[in-house]
Amino acid sequence: MTCGNDTIEGGASAPVPEPGTLLLLGGGLLGLAFYTKRRTKI
Repeated sequence: MTCGNDTIEGGASAPVPEPGTLLLLGGGLLGLAFYTKRRTKI
């Protein structure tokens, strides 16, 4: 791909499985919710 007089070489990216991505996102959100709930009780 070219942009002006720059050339950008695109490499192949590794595919990320969708369930793993959603599990990681969900775990992070749950951890954040527990952290804020615990913090407000103190």
